Amino acid sequence: MLNEQGEVDRALELWQRSLAIAERTDHASNKAAALNNIAGVIAKQGEIDRALDLWQQSLEISESISDIRGRDIAFNQMAEAITEHRNPERTLELWERSLEIAERIAYVKGKASILCTIANIVYEQGDTPRSLELLTQSARAAGQAGADANLVTVLGNLDIISEPGDLTYLAQATWLCLRVEFPLKETLSLFCYLFDALGSTGSTMQSYS
Repeated sequence: MLNEQGEVDRALELWQRSLAIAERTDHASNKAAALNNIAGVIAKQGEIDRALDLWQQSLEISESISDIRGRDIAFNQMAEAITEHRNPERTLELWERSLEIAERIAYVKGKASILCTIANIVYEQGDTPRSLELLTQSARAAGQAGADANLVTVLGNLDIISEPGDLTYLAQATWLCLRVEFPLKETLSLFCYLFDALGSTGSTMQSYS
């Protein structure tokens, strides 16, 4: 693609032309795709706030026509663009804005994922109580969305920051990973940690990534 070849201006021109055609023909899915692609180019140029505005428009269109794939692609690109930032405070600000977008279009699965990401950032900043609160919200949203694999990850993160000796989250994650499609390596790791915790006395809970 032109964008991958570094011809950013040319790529942007073509996608803007594609957007104009989609608007003229009232083709919603093409319009959403064009907005998503334009946002990706603009984000790479450093205009992340403007890109988020375009992604929001794309997401709202995809949601209105029940285009799940289009919505997921836009959210994945948004997440990738935000993750590229190295400033923790700025990254947190962008994720919080992304969370607002997910809530606005009622994208519960996306909301669960974003809450988990924000919780991890907050935990690294030393605010464990807020991280715990955000992870609890994430778990609730993942359960509501039926995103069981995501819920296993959230429960694992809850185990990491829970009180030493509290096996509640670890046990739930282990049980759940047997009932959903979850990577074998991570499943075996969960069992190892659970067995170690059950066999230890007064030891600190182990964490996993």
